[in-house]
Amino acid sequence: MRKNCLLIQPCPNESLIPTGRSWWRPPLGLGYLVSAAAELSPEVRVQIWDELVQGPIPPSLLASASIIGISSNLFTLRRTLDLCHTALARSDALIVVGGLTTTVPAVRKFLFREVGERRLHLAVGDGEPIFLELLSGRPANSIEGLVTSPAQAAGAVPPRTFDPTGLIPALPHVDLYLACQREEGTETPVLAISTRRGCFWAQSHGRCNFCLRPGLKLVLRPPEDVASEIRARRATIPELWTFWDVSDDSLEPLEWWEEWLRLRTKHSDLRKVRWIIYGRADEVTHDAARLLKECNVVEVVVGFESGSKEVLAALHKGLDPARALQGASWLGKQEISVLGCFMIGCPGETNETLRETVALAQQVARQCRFSAISIADFVPLPGTRWWSSLLGSNREPSIEDFDPWVLSERFRRTMTEVTDDEIRSARIHLASLASVRHGFFRLAKT
Repeated sequence: MRKNCLLIQPCPNESLIPTGRSWWRPPLGLGYLVSAAAELSPEVRVQIWDELVQGPIPPSLLASASIIGISSNLFTLRRTLDLCHTALARSDALIVVGGLTTTVPAVRKFLFREVGERRLHLAVGDGEPIFLELLSGRPANSIEGLVTSPAQAAGAVPPRTFDPTGLIPALPHVDLYLACQREEGTETPVLAISTRRGCFWAQSHGRCNFCLRPGLKLVLRPPEDVASEIRARRATIPELWTFWDVSDDSLEPLEWWEEWLRLRTKHSDLRKVRWIIYGRADEVTHDAARLLKECNVVEVVVGFESGSKEVLAALHKGLDPARALQGASWLGKQEISVLGCFMIGCPGETNETLRETVALAQQVARQCRFSAISIADFVPLPGTRWWSSLLGSNREPSIEDFDPWVLSERFRRTMTEVTDDEIRSARIHLASLASVRHGFFRLAKT
């Protein structure tokens, strides 16, 4: 019997929807999944619906699906609940919720409480292999990483991981790329791509306290595989040369970039490829910056977060402000732009630590060129001690207890020593250094 599989990227809460889409990137995980699923069987029909691009999904599509996959996170949790309730009322489909939300036990318990366990499953970790096994007909209770009951949801569930080299060679679904984003202030097309899974820092030291990533094993895609995807995308969009690597940390290990440089030197069609990547400033050495320049990396997104050693320690960032400044300086000497990311209202934040953050940003701006600056609010993640303190012990959490905007406001007002005026002043000083590229949960209220 034919299986109709519907994969949904929900829209964020209405208050978080931006006025423009310059920051939008296609949901790569769903793109790779639909491409791989298409090869399973002619009996499996897979469709993606991205609500940020296509608008609210028609209820008729939900009604016709036999398996519904929802890629969720804290920003889309409210909409995820709406979709689950609508699907339960209109279809007999199996509902699988995956994404960063399902890595957190507190959120898993909440979903089962609100939706019920009837036909609801949660994919913990990399959802692609879990979903492919479901589509292949394996029973849900035999699939590693699939949570099928409230009892499982309440416990620690090891995240499912996989080697992406076995799945990712199936190129992302081309429909995702029909609306190609543009480099800010230009008509230069930029396309998202992924060169690896997992985070080098999280694997070796444990993840930062503000990160929802489940600490998946670091696995690299071979540069040859990445080159094949680039060539396929350029066949569709010939003017495309800039690729945004949306991996958690694109810098480590540097051996990947050494391999890419050899490949780039050998193949002339790769020499004009430009890169925008994520990286920790303390991973940048003089030799690393020179290597990135030779690979035509034009911008590095760097999470400085704070200029205070005490705040960085509370965030488990493992970063020293002086070392971060040195890394930015080496990037500046190679004329590589920096998108600087800063976070305010953090644990231990005071007016003095805000001043230290502004001072660091000013020093970085003198050492290198800020392409833009991102100013985000600290959000106490569900399940952390900060979140538990906000919630208290006498009630079950509501949907508002998972809303990033609500959480950041509550935390700042009750657990830091900074006033609204001090936050506003720090934000103004940071914004004066470069154009502001808002953090996801700062899109509405700035």
